[in-house]
Amino acid sequence: MGDRAAKKASPGRGRTGIKILLCAVFSFLCSVLLVVGRTVYRTNSVHSLFDTGPHRAAACGAITVLWILCMAVSAAAYRGLGFLTGRCVRFARTSPAGPLYTADGRVKRWVFPVTWAAVFASWIPAFMAYYPGITAYDTYVQSRQAMGGLAAITRYHPPLHTMFWGLCIKAGAALGVDATLIYAPIQMAMLSFAFAVMLVFMLRRHCHPAVIVCSALYIVLDPVIAIFSVEMVKDSMLTVFLILLTVCLAALTDKLNETGGQSTAGIRFWLILGVLTAICCLLRNNIFYAVVLFLPFALMVCGRYRRQLAVTVGGALAVFLLINGPVYSALGIGEGNAREMLSVPIQQITTVAVQRGDDLSDKDREAIDAFLPYDELPDLYEPRFADYAKNAFDSEYFGEHKREFAQLWMDLFGRFPQEYWSAFLTLNIQLWYPGSAAVDPSSLADPDSDRRYIETFIFPSEYCSGERAGRFPRLLAYYEDVANFSDWMGWPVIRVLFALWAPIWILVICFFLLMARGRPEKTLILYIPAFLWLTYMAGPTSALRYVFPIMALYPLIIAVTLQAQEVSAG
Repeated sequence: MGDRAAKKASPGRGRTGIKILLCAVFSFLCSVLLVVGRTVYRTNSVHSLFDTGPHRAAACGAITVLWILCMAVSAAAYRGLGFLTGRCVRFARTSPAGPLYTADGRVKRWVFPVTWAAVFASWIPAFMAYYPGITAYDTYVQSRQAMGGLAAITRYHPPLHTMFWGLCIKAGAALGVDATLIYAPIQMAMLSFAFAVMLVFMLRRHCHPAVIVCSALYIVLDPVIAIFSVEMVKDSMLTVFLILLTVCLAALTDKLNETGGQSTAGIRFWLILGVLTAICCLLRNNIFYAVVLFLPFALMVCGRYRRQLAVTVGGALAVFLLINGPVYSALGIGEGNAREMLSVPIQQITTVAVQRGDDLSDKDREAIDAFLPYDELPDLYEPRFADYAKNAFDSEYFGEHKREFAQLWMDLFGRFPQEYWSAFLTLNIQLWYPGSAAVDPSSLADPDSDRRYIETFIFPSEYCSGERAGRFPRLLAYYEDVANFSDWMGWPVIRVLFALWAPIWILVICFFLLMARGRPEKTLILYIPAFLWLTYMAGPTSALRYVFPIMALYPLIIAVTLQAQEVSAG
Protein backbone atom coordinates (compact mmCIF):
# COMPACT_ATOMS: atom_id res chain seq x y z
CA MET A 1 0.00 0.00 0.00
CA GLY A 2 1.21 3.48 -0.81
CA ASP A 3 1.49 6.57 1.37
CA ARG A 4 -1.79 7.85 0.04
CA ALA A 5 -3.61 4.73 1.26
CA ALA A 6 -1.89 4.95 4.61
CA LYS A 7 -3.03 8.54 5.07
CA LYS A 8 -6.58 7.67 4.11
CA ALA A 9 -6.63 4.76 6.52
CA SER A 10 -5.33 6.82 9.40
CA PRO A 11 -7.95 7.14 12.18
CA GLY A 12 -6.61 10.59 13.00
CA ARG A 13 -7.29 12.02 9.56
CA GLY A 14 -9.39 15.17 9.49
CA ARG A 15 -9.29 18.45 11.30
CA THR A 16 -9.95 18.45 15.02
CA GLY A 17 -12.64 21.10 14.62
CA ILE A 18 -14.68 18.91 12.29
CA LYS A 19 -14.46 16.00 14.71
CA ILE A 20 -15.61 18.18 17.61
CA LEU A 21 -18.54 19.45 15.52
CA LEU A 22 -19.57 15.93 14.53
CA CYS A 23 -19.27 14.79 18.13
CA ALA A 24 -21.45 17.70 19.29
CA VAL A 25 -24.13 17.03 16.66
CA PHE A 26 -24.19 13.30 17.36
CA SER A 27 -24.34 13.82 21.12
CA PHE A 28 -27.12 16.40 20.84
CA LEU A 29 -29.12 14.02 18.66
CA CYS A 30 -28.66 11.24 21.22
CA SER A 31 -29.67 13.43 24.15
CA VAL A 32 -32.85 14.69 22.44
CA LEU A 33 -33.92 11.20 21.39
CA LEU A 34 -33.28 9.78 24.86
CA VAL A 35 -35.24 12.49 26.67
CA VAL A 36 -38.13 12.60 24.21
CA GLY A 37 -38.18 8.82 23.84
CA ARG A 38 -38.43 8.21 27.58
CA THR A 39 -41.48 10.45 27.87
CA VAL A 40 -43.19 9.11 24.76
CA TYR A 41 -42.57 5.50 25.78
CA ARG A 42 -44.09 6.06 29.21
CA THR A 43 -47.03 8.28 28.23
CA ASN A 44 -47.55 7.80 24.46
CA SER A 45 -47.33 11.59 24.20
CA VAL A 46 -44.87 14.48 24.03
CA HIS A 47 -47.35 16.73 25.83
CA SER A 48 -45.82 16.48 29.31
CA LEU A 49 -42.49 17.75 27.99
CA PHE A 50 -43.88 21.13 27.01
CA ASP A 51 -47.19 21.67 28.82
CA THR A 52 -45.79 23.90 31.58
CA GLY A 53 -42.79 26.17 32.10
CA PRO A 54 -41.20 23.92 34.76
CA HIS A 55 -41.58 20.90 32.47
CA ARG A 56 -39.97 22.71 29.57
CA ALA A 57 -37.11 23.82 31.80
CA ALA A 58 -36.66 20.27 33.13
CA ALA A 59 -36.61 18.85 29.59
CA CYS A 60 -34.04 21.41 28.42
CA GLY A 61 -31.93 20.76 31.51
CA ALA A 62 -32.02 16.99 30.98
CA ILE A 63 -31.08 17.39 27.33
CA THR A 64 -28.17 19.68 28.24
CA VAL A 65 -26.79 17.33 30.91
CA LEU A 66 -27.13 14.31 28.62
CA TRP A 67 -25.54 16.27 25.79
CA ILE A 68 -22.43 16.90 27.87
CA LEU A 69 -22.29 13.29 29.07
CA CYS A 70 -22.78 11.95 25.55
CA MET A 71 -19.97 14.15 24.23
CA ALA A 72 -17.60 12.82 26.89
CA VAL A 73 -18.58 9.20 26.24
CA SER A 74 -18.45 9.69 22.45
CA ALA A 75 -14.97 11.23 22.61
CA ALA A 76 -13.67 8.36 24.75
CA ALA A 77 -15.33 5.77 22.54
CA TYR A 78 -13.89 7.38 19.43
CA ARG A 79 -10.39 7.08 20.84
CA GLY A 80 -10.97 3.43 21.72
CA LEU A 81 -12.37 2.65 18.28
CA GLY A 82 -9.42 4.51 16.76
CA PHE A 83 -7.13 1.99 18.46
CA LEU A 84 -9.14 -0.95 17.08
CA THR A 85 -9.26 0.63 13.64
CA GLY A 86 -5.50 1.15 13.66
CA ARG A 87 -4.94 -2.54 14.39
CA CYS A 88 -7.33 -3.56 11.58
CA VAL A 89 -5.65 -1.24 9.10
CA ARG A 90 -2.14 -2.35 10.04
CA PHE A 91 -3.17 -5.99 9.71
CA ALA A 92 -4.57 -5.39 6.23
CA ARG A 93 -1.32 -3.71 5.14
CA THR A 94 1.13 -6.22 6.63
CA SER A 95 -0.69 -9.54 6.96
CA PRO A 96 1.00 -12.59 5.35
CA ALA A 97 -0.84 -14.69 2.79
CA GLY A 98 -1.91 -17.57 5.07
CA PRO A 99 -3.67 -20.86 4.25
CA LEU A 100 -6.79 -19.23 2.73
CA TYR A 101 -4.83 -17.23 0.17
CA THR A 102 -2.83 -18.05 -2.96
CA ALA A 103 0.74 -16.86 -3.39
CA ASP A 104 -0.43 -13.65 -5.07
CA GLY A 105 -2.84 -12.80 -2.23
CA ARG A 106 -6.11 -14.01 -3.74
CA VAL A 107 -8.65 -16.03 -1.75
CA LYS A 108 -8.44 -19.69 -2.77
CA ARG A 109 -11.36 -20.98 -4.82
CA TRP A 110 -12.43 -23.67 -2.36
CA VAL A 111 -13.03 -21.10 0.40
CA PHE A 112 -16.34 -19.85 -1.01
CA PRO A 113 -18.13 -23.20 -1.48
CA VAL A 114 -16.91 -24.42 1.91
CA THR A 115 -18.15 -21.21 3.56
CA TRP A 116 -21.48 -21.46 1.74
CA ALA A 117 -21.94 -25.08 2.83
CA ALA A 118 -20.95 -24.33 6.44
CA VAL A 119 -23.46 -21.50 6.76
CA PHE A 120 -26.22 -23.60 5.18
CA ALA A 121 -25.44 -26.53 7.49
CA SER A 122 -25.63 -24.29 10.57
CA TRP A 123 -29.35 -23.69 9.89
CA ILE A 124 -30.32 -27.33 9.38
CA PRO A 125 -31.16 -27.74 13.12
CA ALA A 126 -33.70 -24.92 12.82
CA PHE A 127 -35.14 -26.52 9.68
CA MET A 128 -35.49 -29.87 11.46
CA ALA A 129 -36.95 -28.27 14.58
CA TYR A 130 -39.66 -26.49 12.58
CA TYR A 131 -40.21 -29.34 10.12
CA PRO A 132 -42.20 -29.16 7.85
CA GLY A 133 -41.94 -25.35 8.01
CA ILE A 134 -43.43 -22.06 9.20
CA THR A 135 -46.56 -20.49 7.70
CA ALA A 136 -46.81 -17.24 9.61
CA TYR A 137 -47.12 -13.53 8.85
CA ASP A 138 -48.56 -13.03 5.34
CA THR A 139 -48.33 -16.66 4.20
CA TYR A 140 -52.09 -17.25 4.19
CA VAL A 141 -52.91 -14.17 2.10
CA GLN A 142 -50.05 -14.77 -0.33
CA SER A 143 -51.06 -18.42 -0.67
CA ARG A 144 -54.64 -17.53 -1.56
CA GLN A 145 -53.31 -15.17 -4.20
CA ALA A 146 -50.74 -17.65 -5.53
CA MET A 147 -53.28 -20.45 -5.89
CA GLY A 148 -55.79 -18.14 -7.55
CA GLY A 149 -53.56 -17.35 -10.51
CA LEU A 150 -52.25 -14.01 -11.75
CA ALA A 151 -55.69 -12.40 -11.60
CA ALA A 152 -55.82 -13.04 -7.85
CA ILE A 153 -52.41 -11.50 -7.14
CA THR A 154 -52.17 -7.89 -6.01
CA ARG A 155 -49.25 -5.55 -5.43
CA TYR A 156 -50.06 -5.40 -1.72
CA HIS A 157 -47.50 -8.20 -1.39
CA PRO A 158 -44.56 -8.37 -3.84
CA PRO A 159 -45.93 -10.28 -6.86
CA LEU A 160 -42.43 -11.61 -7.58
CA HIS A 161 -42.30 -13.30 -4.18
CA THR A 162 -45.92 -14.44 -4.37
CA MET A 163 -45.33 -16.06 -7.78
CA PHE A 164 -42.21 -17.81 -6.47
CA TRP A 165 -44.22 -19.14 -3.53
CA GLY A 166 -46.88 -20.28 -6.01
CA LEU A 167 -44.28 -22.31 -7.87
CA CYS A 168 -43.28 -23.96 -4.59
CA ILE A 169 -46.93 -24.82 -3.91
CA LYS A 170 -47.25 -26.42 -7.36
CA ALA A 171 -43.96 -28.31 -6.93
CA GLY A 172 -45.05 -29.55 -3.52
CA ALA A 173 -48.36 -30.75 -4.92
CA ALA A 174 -46.62 -32.56 -7.77
CA LEU A 175 -44.18 -34.26 -5.40
CA GLY A 176 -46.75 -34.94 -2.69
CA VAL A 177 -44.94 -32.93 -0.01
CA ASP A 178 -45.61 -29.71 1.87
CA ALA A 179 -44.79 -26.55 -0.10
CA THR A 180 -42.69 -25.33 2.81
CA LEU A 181 -40.34 -28.29 2.26
CA ILE A 182 -39.67 -26.89 -1.21
CA TYR A 183 -39.46 -23.24 -0.24
CA ALA A 184 -37.35 -23.43 2.93
CA PRO A 185 -34.26 -25.24 1.51
CA ILE A 186 -34.20 -22.91 -1.52
CA GLN A 187 -34.35 -19.84 0.71
CA MET A 188 -31.71 -21.32 3.03
CA ALA A 189 -29.43 -21.91 0.05
CA MET A 190 -29.93 -18.37 -1.26
CA LEU A 191 -29.44 -16.69 2.12
CA SER A 192 -26.37 -18.77 2.97
CA PHE A 193 -24.97 -17.91 -0.48
CA ALA A 194 -25.37 -14.18 0.30
CA PHE A 195 -23.70 -14.50 3.69
CA ALA A 196 -20.86 -16.53 2.13
CA VAL A 197 -20.33 -13.72 -0.39
CA MET A 198 -20.17 -11.28 2.51
CA LEU A 199 -17.60 -13.32 4.45
CA VAL A 200 -15.40 -13.98 1.40
CA PHE A 201 -15.53 -10.26 0.59
CA MET A 202 -14.11 -9.59 4.06
CA LEU A 203 -11.34 -12.11 3.40
CA ARG A 204 -10.48 -10.40 0.11
CA ARG A 205 -10.22 -7.09 1.94
CA HIS A 206 -7.84 -8.72 4.44
CA CYS A 207 -10.10 -7.80 7.35
CA HIS A 208 -8.74 -8.62 10.77
CA PRO A 209 -9.28 -12.32 11.67
CA ALA A 210 -11.17 -11.33 14.83
CA VAL A 211 -13.66 -9.34 12.73
CA ILE A 212 -14.19 -12.24 10.33
CA VAL A 213 -14.52 -14.82 13.10
CA CYS A 214 -17.04 -12.67 15.00
CA SER A 215 -18.99 -12.11 11.79
CA ALA A 216 -19.09 -15.82 11.03
CA LEU A 217 -20.20 -16.67 14.57
CA TYR A 218 -22.94 -14.06 14.38
CA ILE A 219 -24.24 -15.58 11.16
CA VAL A 220 -24.18 -19.25 12.21
CA LEU A 221 -25.09 -18.92 15.89
CA ASP A 222 -27.73 -16.16 15.91
CA PRO A 223 -31.03 -18.04 16.38
CA VAL A 224 -32.99 -15.16 14.81
CA ILE A 225 -31.12 -15.61 11.52
CA ALA A 226 -31.69 -19.37 11.70
CA ILE A 227 -35.45 -18.96 12.18
CA PHE A 228 -35.83 -16.44 9.38
CA SER A 229 -33.76 -18.63 7.06
CA VAL A 230 -36.54 -21.27 7.10
CA GLU A 231 -39.57 -18.97 7.39
CA MET A 232 -41.79 -18.21 4.39
CA VAL A 233 -41.65 -14.42 4.57
CA LYS A 234 -40.73 -11.82 1.96
CA ASP A 235 -38.30 -10.07 4.32
CA SER A 236 -35.99 -13.09 4.35
CA MET A 237 -35.89 -13.19 0.57
CA LEU A 238 -35.26 -9.44 0.47
CA THR A 239 -32.34 -9.97 2.85
CA VAL A 240 -30.59 -12.15 0.26
CA PHE A 241 -30.48 -9.44 -2.37
CA LEU A 242 -29.94 -6.55 0.03
CA ILE A 243 -26.79 -8.26 1.33
CA LEU A 244 -25.50 -8.78 -2.21
CA LEU A 245 -26.35 -5.19 -3.17
CA THR A 246 -24.56 -3.82 -0.11
CA VAL A 247 -21.48 -5.95 -0.84
CA CYS A 248 -21.45 -4.45 -4.34
CA LEU A 249 -21.62 -0.95 -2.90
CA ALA A 250 -18.83 -1.78 -0.45
CA ALA A 251 -16.73 -3.00 -3.39
CA LEU A 252 -17.50 0.26 -5.20
CA THR A 253 -16.19 2.29 -2.26
CA ASP A 254 -12.95 0.28 -2.49
CA LYS A 255 -12.70 1.02 -6.20
CA LEU A 256 -13.06 4.73 -5.45
CA ASN A 257 -9.72 4.53 -3.62
CA GLU A 258 -7.89 2.48 -6.22
CA THR A 259 -5.00 4.25 -7.88
CA GLY A 260 -3.47 3.96 -11.34
CA GLY A 261 -2.90 0.49 -12.70
CA GLN A 262 -5.51 -1.14 -10.52
CA SER A 263 -8.86 -2.58 -11.64
CA THR A 264 -11.85 -0.36 -12.27
CA ALA A 265 -15.57 -1.01 -12.23
CA GLY A 266 -16.47 -2.65 -15.56
CA ILE A 267 -19.75 -3.23 -17.34
CA ARG A 268 -20.28 -6.56 -15.56
CA PHE A 269 -20.07 -4.84 -12.17
CA TRP A 270 -22.62 -2.16 -13.09
CA LEU A 271 -24.95 -4.74 -14.61
CA ILE A 272 -24.90 -6.81 -11.41
CA LEU A 273 -25.46 -3.68 -9.32
CA GLY A 274 -28.43 -2.65 -11.46
CA VAL A 275 -30.04 -6.10 -11.44
CA LEU A 276 -29.70 -6.40 -7.64
CA THR A 277 -31.20 -2.94 -7.15
CA ALA A 278 -34.19 -3.76 -9.36
CA ILE A 279 -34.80 -7.10 -7.63
CA CYS A 280 -34.67 -5.47 -4.18
CA CYS A 281 -37.29 -2.96 -5.31
CA LEU A 282 -39.48 -5.74 -6.69
CA LEU A 283 -39.26 -7.67 -3.41
CA ARG A 284 -40.34 -4.70 -1.31
CA ASN A 285 -41.78 -1.42 -2.56
CA ASN A 286 -40.14 0.40 0.36
CA ILE A 287 -36.77 -0.20 -1.26
CA PHE A 288 -37.79 1.91 -4.25
CA TYR A 289 -38.22 4.96 -2.02
CA ALA A 290 -35.02 4.12 -0.13
CA VAL A 291 -33.05 3.96 -3.39
CA VAL A 292 -34.56 7.22 -4.65
CA LEU A 293 -33.39 8.93 -1.44
CA PHE A 294 -30.04 7.11 -1.63
CA LEU A 295 -29.15 8.33 -5.12
CA PRO A 296 -28.39 12.05 -4.45
CA PHE A 297 -26.27 11.21 -1.40
CA ALA A 298 -24.44 8.51 -3.34
CA LEU A 299 -23.66 10.88 -6.19
CA MET A 300 -22.04 13.29 -3.72
CA VAL A 301 -19.50 10.70 -2.55
CA CYS A 302 -19.05 8.61 -5.70
CA GLY A 303 -16.28 10.64 -7.30
CA ARG A 304 -15.35 9.49 -10.79
CA TYR A 305 -18.17 6.93 -10.86
CA ARG A 306 -21.02 9.43 -10.55
CA ARG A 307 -22.22 9.06 -14.14
CA GLN A 308 -22.10 5.25 -14.13
CA LEU A 309 -23.90 5.08 -10.79
CA ALA A 310 -26.61 7.51 -11.90
CA VAL A 311 -27.24 5.56 -15.12
CA THR A 312 -27.20 2.18 -13.35
CA VAL A 313 -29.45 3.07 -10.43
CA GLY A 314 -31.69 5.24 -12.58
CA GLY A 315 -32.05 2.37 -15.03
CA ALA A 316 -32.88 -0.06 -12.20
CA LEU A 317 -35.58 2.30 -10.91
CA ALA A 318 -37.00 2.64 -14.42
CA VAL A 319 -37.10 -1.16 -14.80
CA PHE A 320 -38.93 -1.44 -11.48
CA LEU A 321 -41.50 1.18 -12.50
CA LEU A 322 -42.00 -0.59 -15.83
CA ILE A 323 -42.52 -4.01 -14.25
CA ASN A 324 -44.51 -2.78 -11.26
CA GLY A 325 -46.72 -0.69 -13.53
CA PRO A 326 -47.48 -1.66 -17.16
CA VAL A 327 -46.11 -5.22 -16.99
CA TYR A 328 -48.02 -6.25 -13.86
CA SER A 329 -51.15 -4.51 -15.15
CA ALA A 330 -50.88 -6.37 -18.46
CA LEU A 331 -50.64 -9.64 -16.50
CA GLY A 332 -53.82 -8.77 -14.62
CA ILE A 333 -52.06 -8.21 -11.30
CA GLY A 334 -54.08 -5.72 -9.27
CA GLU A 335 -53.02 -2.65 -7.35
CA GLY A 336 -52.38 -2.74 -3.62
CA ASN A 337 -54.72 -1.09 -1.14
CA ALA A 338 -54.07 2.66 -0.81
CA ARG A 339 -54.51 2.54 2.96
CA GLU A 340 -51.23 0.62 3.31
CA MET A 341 -49.35 3.85 2.58
CA LEU A 342 -51.46 5.90 5.00
CA SER A 343 -50.80 4.24 8.35
CA VAL A 344 -49.33 7.36 9.95
CA PRO A 345 -51.97 9.87 8.72
CA ILE A 346 -54.75 7.45 9.70
CA GLN A 347 -53.21 6.97 13.14
CA GLN A 348 -52.79 10.72 13.62
CA ILE A 349 -56.40 11.45 12.71
CA THR A 350 -57.55 8.60 14.97
CA THR A 351 -55.47 9.98 17.84
CA VAL A 352 -57.06 13.42 17.48
CA ALA A 353 -60.56 11.91 17.29
CA VAL A 354 -60.02 9.84 20.44
CA GLN A 355 -58.02 12.28 22.57
CA ARG A 356 -59.45 15.62 21.44
CA GLY A 357 -62.94 14.65 20.30
CA ASP A 358 -64.56 17.28 22.53
CA ASP A 359 -62.65 19.99 20.67
CA LEU A 360 -63.90 18.87 17.25
CA SER A 361 -66.88 20.43 15.53
CA ASP A 362 -69.72 18.48 13.96
CA LYS A 363 -68.20 19.33 10.59
CA ASP A 364 -64.87 17.82 11.69
CA ARG A 365 -66.58 14.64 12.85
CA GLU A 366 -68.46 14.31 9.60
CA ALA A 367 -65.26 14.80 7.61
CA ILE A 368 -63.49 12.11 9.63
CA ASP A 369 -66.48 9.77 9.46
CA ALA A 370 -66.36 9.89 5.68
CA PHE A 371 -63.03 8.03 5.81
CA LEU A 372 -63.12 6.31 9.21
CA PRO A 373 -66.02 5.12 11.39
CA TYR A 374 -65.83 7.96 13.90
CA ASP A 375 -67.95 6.35 16.63
CA GLU A 376 -65.88 3.15 16.51
CA LEU A 377 -62.46 4.81 16.71
CA PRO A 378 -62.15 4.62 20.53
CA ASP A 379 -62.40 0.83 20.24
CA LEU A 380 -60.02 0.68 17.29
CA TYR A 381 -57.38 2.98 18.73
CA GLU A 382 -54.10 1.38 19.78
CA PRO A 383 -51.20 3.87 20.14
CA ARG A 384 -48.54 1.44 18.86
CA PHE A 385 -50.54 -0.56 16.36
CA ALA A 386 -52.30 1.20 13.48
CA ASP A 387 -53.77 -1.87 11.77
CA TYR A 388 -57.08 -1.76 13.65
CA ALA A 389 -57.88 1.79 12.53
CA LYS A 390 -56.21 1.31 9.15
CA ASN A 391 -58.34 -1.72 8.31
CA ALA A 392 -61.48 0.34 8.95
CA PHE A 393 -60.36 3.03 6.51
CA ASP A 394 -62.58 3.46 3.45
CA SER A 395 -60.03 3.11 0.63
CA GLU A 396 -62.66 3.27 -2.09
CA TYR A 397 -63.97 6.61 -0.84
CA PHE A 398 -60.40 7.84 -0.43
CA GLY A 399 -59.65 7.00 -4.06
CA GLU A 400 -62.34 9.46 -5.16
CA HIS A 401 -61.67 12.12 -2.51
CA LYS A 402 -57.90 12.31 -2.04
CA ARG A 403 -57.90 16.11 -1.93
CA GLU A 404 -60.54 16.16 0.83
CA PHE A 405 -58.48 13.72 2.87
CA ALA A 406 -55.34 15.83 2.44
CA GLN A 407 -57.25 18.95 3.49
CA LEU A 408 -58.66 17.16 6.56
CA TRP A 409 -55.21 15.90 7.57
CA MET A 410 -53.56 19.32 7.17
CA ASP A 411 -56.38 21.14 8.96
CA LEU A 412 -56.16 18.86 12.00
CA PHE A 413 -52.36 19.06 11.96
CA GLY A 414 -52.50 22.84 12.17
CA ARG A 415 -54.84 22.68 15.18
CA PHE A 416 -53.46 19.64 17.01
CA PRO A 417 -49.70 19.44 16.28
CA GLN A 418 -48.82 17.82 19.60
CA GLU A 419 -51.25 14.96 19.00
CA TYR A 420 -49.86 14.48 15.52
CA TRP A 421 -46.24 14.37 16.68
CA SER A 422 -47.17 12.11 19.60
CA ALA A 423 -48.97 9.68 17.29
CA PHE A 424 -46.02 9.57 14.89
CA LEU A 425 -43.35 9.08 17.56
CA THR A 426 -45.41 6.58 19.54
CA LEU A 427 -46.50 4.33 16.69
CA ASN A 428 -43.02 2.94 15.96
CA ILE A 429 -41.11 3.98 19.07
CA GLN A 430 -39.53 0.52 19.29
CA LEU A 431 -37.66 1.30 16.08
CA TRP A 432 -35.73 4.22 17.58
CA TYR A 433 -35.86 4.46 21.39
CA PRO A 434 -33.16 2.39 23.17
CA GLY A 435 -35.28 2.07 26.32
CA SER A 436 -38.11 0.27 24.51
CA ALA A 437 -38.81 -3.44 24.81
CA ALA A 438 -38.45 -5.70 21.79
CA VAL A 439 -41.94 -7.07 22.45
CA ASP A 440 -44.30 -4.18 23.18
CA PRO A 441 -45.78 -4.56 26.69
CA SER A 442 -49.05 -2.98 25.49
CA SER A 443 -49.61 -5.90 23.09
CA LEU A 444 -49.19 -8.44 25.89
CA ALA A 445 -52.25 -7.01 27.63
CA ASP A 446 -54.39 -7.92 24.62
CA PRO A 447 -55.41 -11.60 24.82
CA ASP A 448 -56.16 -11.62 21.09
CA SER A 449 -52.77 -10.27 20.09
CA ASP A 450 -50.40 -12.56 18.19
CA ARG A 451 -47.62 -9.99 18.07
CA ARG A 452 -44.63 -11.90 19.34
CA TYR A 453 -40.98 -11.23 18.63
CA ILE A 454 -41.12 -13.67 15.71
CA GLU A 455 -44.27 -15.39 14.47
CA THR A 456 -43.55 -19.09 14.01
CA PHE A 457 -46.93 -20.80 13.91
CA ILE A 458 -48.11 -23.24 11.27
CA PHE A 459 -51.64 -23.90 10.06
CA PRO A 460 -53.14 -26.75 8.01
CA SER A 461 -53.98 -26.03 4.39
CA GLU A 462 -53.94 -27.52 0.92
CA TYR A 463 -50.20 -26.90 0.69
CA CYS A 464 -49.10 -27.69 4.27
CA SER A 465 -50.02 -30.45 6.73
CA GLY A 466 -49.97 -27.97 9.58
CA GLU A 467 -48.39 -30.40 12.02
CA ARG A 468 -44.90 -30.31 13.49
CA ALA A 469 -42.93 -33.51 13.18
CA GLY A 470 -41.97 -33.28 16.85
CA ARG A 471 -38.62 -35.01 16.32
CA PHE A 472 -36.54 -32.46 18.21
CA PRO A 473 -38.75 -31.09 21.00
CA ARG A 474 -35.92 -29.54 23.02
CA LEU A 475 -34.49 -27.80 19.98
CA LEU A 476 -37.94 -26.52 19.03
CA ALA A 477 -38.46 -25.29 22.59
CA TYR A 478 -35.20 -23.32 22.35
CA TYR A 479 -36.17 -21.62 19.10
CA GLU A 480 -39.69 -20.94 20.38
CA ASP A 481 -38.17 -19.33 23.47
CA VAL A 482 -36.24 -17.05 21.13
CA ALA A 483 -39.38 -16.34 19.10
CA ASN A 484 -41.04 -15.15 22.31
CA PHE A 485 -37.95 -13.09 23.20
CA SER A 486 -36.26 -15.04 25.95
CA ASP A 487 -35.04 -13.22 29.07
CA TRP A 488 -31.37 -13.75 28.16
CA MET A 489 -31.91 -11.79 24.95
CA GLY A 490 -32.54 -8.68 27.05
CA TRP A 491 -29.25 -8.86 28.94
CA PRO A 492 -26.92 -5.83 28.68
CA VAL A 493 -24.79 -5.74 25.51
CA ILE A 494 -26.44 -8.91 24.15
CA ARG A 495 -29.74 -7.05 23.75
CA VAL A 496 -28.18 -4.88 21.06
CA LEU A 497 -28.09 -7.93 18.76
CA PHE A 498 -31.86 -8.41 19.07
CA ALA A 499 -33.31 -4.95 19.72
CA LEU A 500 -35.54 -3.35 17.10
CA TRP A 501 -33.99 0.06 17.76
CA ALA A 502 -30.39 -1.13 17.30
CA PRO A 503 -30.23 -0.99 13.45
CA ILE A 504 -30.71 2.75 13.13
CA TRP A 505 -28.35 3.52 16.02
CA ILE A 506 -25.62 1.31 14.52
CA LEU A 507 -26.09 2.98 11.14
CA VAL A 508 -25.96 6.48 12.63
CA ILE A 509 -22.92 5.70 14.80
CA CYS A 510 -21.04 4.24 11.82
CA PHE A 511 -21.99 7.27 9.71
CA PHE A 512 -20.54 9.72 12.24
CA LEU A 513 -17.44 7.57 12.74
CA LEU A 514 -16.73 7.44 9.02
CA MET A 515 -17.35 11.16 8.60
CA ALA A 516 -15.07 11.94 11.55
CA ARG A 517 -12.35 9.84 9.93
CA GLY A 518 -12.74 11.78 6.72
CA ARG A 519 -14.12 8.81 4.77
CA PRO A 520 -17.50 9.97 3.40
CA GLU A 521 -17.24 7.58 0.45
CA LYS A 522 -17.54 4.64 2.85
CA THR A 523 -20.96 5.88 4.00
CA LEU A 524 -22.28 4.68 0.64
CA ILE A 525 -23.26 1.34 2.20
CA LEU A 526 -25.33 3.01 4.94
CA TYR A 527 -27.88 5.03 2.98
CA ILE A 528 -30.17 2.33 1.57
CA PRO A 529 -30.65 0.51 4.91
CA ALA A 530 -31.04 3.85 6.71
CA PHE A 531 -33.69 5.10 4.28
CA LEU A 532 -35.37 1.68 4.35
CA TRP A 533 -35.65 2.11 8.13
CA LEU A 534 -37.14 5.56 7.54
CA THR A 535 -39.92 4.04 5.42
CA TYR A 536 -40.72 1.67 8.29
CA MET A 537 -41.36 4.70 10.48
CA ALA A 538 -44.36 5.30 8.24
CA GLY A 539 -45.59 1.73 8.73
CA PRO A 540 -48.46 0.41 10.88
CA THR A 541 -46.37 -1.10 13.68
CA SER A 542 -42.88 -2.12 14.78
CA ALA A 543 -41.92 -5.67 13.83
CA LEU A 544 -38.64 -7.55 13.89
CA ARG A 545 -39.11 -8.90 10.38
CA TYR A 546 -39.04 -5.36 9.00
CA VAL A 547 -35.57 -4.62 10.36
CA PHE A 548 -34.18 -8.13 9.96
CA PRO A 549 -32.62 -7.31 6.54
CA ILE A 550 -30.72 -4.45 8.20
CA MET A 551 -29.63 -6.67 11.09
CA ALA A 552 -28.17 -9.11 8.58
CA LEU A 553 -25.85 -6.33 7.38
CA TYR A 554 -24.24 -5.76 10.80
CA PRO A 555 -21.03 -7.74 10.07
CA LEU A 556 -20.38 -5.97 6.77
CA ILE A 557 -21.17 -2.49 8.05
CA ILE A 558 -18.96 -2.88 11.12
CA ALA A 559 -16.13 -4.44 9.10
CA VAL A 560 -16.12 -1.58 6.60
CA THR A 561 -16.26 0.99 9.40
CA LEU A 562 -13.31 -0.57 11.23
CA GLN A 563 -11.26 -0.90 8.07
CA ALA A 564 -11.90 1.99 5.70
CA GLN A 565 -8.85 1.62 3.51
CA GLU A 566 -7.62 1.05 0.01
CA VAL A 567 -7.65 -2.59 -1.06
CA SER A 568 -5.40 -4.39 -3.52
CA ALA A 569 -6.87 -5.58 -6.79
CA GLY A 570 -6.62 -9.17 -5.58
